[in-house]
Amino acid sequence: MDPAAAAAAAAGTKRLTFDSGHHNNVFQARMMPHSSGGRIVTCAADGQVRLAELPQGVASESVQTSLLGQHGGRAHKLALDLLNPGNCFYSCGEDGQVMHFDLRCCTGTQSSGGGSSSSSSRNSGRRKLLICRGYSHARGP
Repeated sequence: MDPAAAAAAAAGTKRLTFDSGHHNNVFQARMMPHSSGGRIVTCAADGQVRLAELPQGVASESVQTSLLGQHGGRAHKLALDLLNPGNCFYSCGEDGQVMHFDLRCCTGTQSSGGGSSSSSSRNSGRRKLLICRGYSHARGP
């Protein structure tokens, strides 16, 4: 961490504020390892999974956000893929899906200043790994 960042963190001052592009509460944000704090993935109540690209030494107006995926309900949690934590992560949501994202092959649909746009290539770097729909398990006496 550079000295200015360490001093800002110690003082509790904001260094950057930007529009995430989400339309509802952000539930979780994770900095991607090995990105020098330049990549943040987020998930929110709108079901979206987004990527924010934070170039070094720029104003909040130049932060680029991308829509990576969309859950059918709220998206609650993010987890790094331990086999490739710098590029891959998982999201899970109320729709029962666990989605895997690989930032090397997809950066989503890009927009400036946190807005959103759509594209048919948006989900090319996402795989639905597991769909868990509730089930009932009968227990014996």
